[in-house]
Amino acid sequence: KEISKDRKWLSKFKQPIISLSSLDRRSQATLVALGNYKNKLTWVSSDGISVSFEDGILIATRGYSQDLMESKHGDLENFFNLSLKSRKKVYRYLNGQNEYEELKFSCSISVKKNTTSQILDLRLKTTELTEICKSKNGNHTNLYYLLPGTKIVLKSKQWISQTNGY
Repeated sequence: KEISKDRKWLSKFKQPIISLSSLDRRSQATLVALGNYKNKLTWVSSDGISVSFEDGILIATRGYSQDLMESKHGDLENFFNLSLKSRKKVYRYLNGQNEYEELKFSCSISVKKNTTSQILDLRLKTTELTEICKSKNGNHTNLYYLLPGTKIVLKSKQWISQTNGY
C-alpha cells in the first residue's frame, strides 16, 4: 500500500527529513539529516544509503551501485542567482579497479518564474531552474524548484550517474 505523503504524514516526524523517489516512483525512501558542515548537508536512510547536498545541489552519494564520490562546481555560489546562463561541472566515480573516473559536463541554464509545483498536498508558486548538461559520455537534465526570491530548493530532479539515472 502506498503511503499518502501530506502534511499529516510529515507532522509525525520530529526531525528534518527529505523524501527521495525514482522517476517511476517504484523506489521511495525517507531520509533523516545526518550531519551539516559548511552548507553541505548529508541525509541517510534506514538501510544506510546516503546523499549529500551543498545548498540543494547533489554533491555525493553512498550505497548506490555507482556512487557519486564527488562533484566539482566551480561557480556553485552563483548557481541560483538566476542570471547564470551556462556553467561547467565534473562528477567523479570509482570504477571496478578502485580508480577515479571523471565525467566533465557543459551545462546551459534557463529559468521559468511562477511555476506551480506540487509539494506534499500543497500547490505552491516556485521558480523553476532547468540545467541541461552534455558530455561526450551522455546528457542529463536537472530541475530545481526554488522558493521565489530565494536560493532555497523546495524540490528537485537530479541525475546521479549513468547506472543509477535520476
